[in-house]
Amino acid sequence: MSVPILWEDANVIVVNKPAGILSTAPPEVPSVQAQLQTMLRQRSGAAAAQAVRLVHRLDRPVSGVLVAALSQRTARLLSEQFVSQKVEKRYLTWVEGEVDPAQGTWTDTMRKVPEEARAELVGEGVCGARAARLEYSVRERRMGQTLLEIQLQTGRMHQIRLQASSRRHPVLGDRLYGSEQSFGPEAEDPRAAAIALHAWRVVFRHPRTAKPVEIKAPLPPYWPRQTP
Repeated sequence: MSVPILWEDANVIVVNKPAGILSTAPPEVPSVQAQLQTMLRQRSGAAAAQAVRLVHRLDRPVSGVLVAALSQRTARLLSEQFVSQKVEKRYLTWVEGEVDPAQGTWTDTMRKVPEEARAELVGEGVCGARAARLEYSVRERRMGQTLLEIQLQTGRMHQIRLQASSRRHPVLGDRLYGSEQSFGPEAEDPRAAAIALHAWRVVFRHPRTAKPVEIKAPLPPYWPRQTP
């Protein structure tokens, strides 16, 4: 599964991550990071290849914009932008049901479930609890489903997936959080199945020039064509 490059220069590479592949993984497991590292070796030779450092992650079943740095300093500067919430992150997602009102804010407290690869909503005093906030607007409705554009205000594990599901609007295809509807092509490995969540747009400051860089990722071909 190849990873399309959306934008690059001597410091940063931005790709359109396909659903079904891990962002990063141990050496023996395929990942976006490993593919980019292989590409750089082929371009410049093993001895001259720069190390690829991802500055954020997308869940395995999620597609869209993924940003990688080509030096330790660049990775640090970009990571600081993500941690301090200075990066604008917008997603598109099809969810079950009709979301009402047409725009709003979802605020919750959540945490990663200990020893499990999922998250849960909890009270503020629970160990590991962190605030989760996003803004959404309805882009389209069809046949009991809603297309949302989401702007993340925080970046928690499975945040969009959990916050939508907790309001009885699970992301299409997201079995982990209660979806009963299929989405995307069939996959032999259930872990590689796509869900209807796509990191559509990212805006960050270039770590060298401080100028804004805006990247949009085209939707996968199996998404409804009416969406941008």
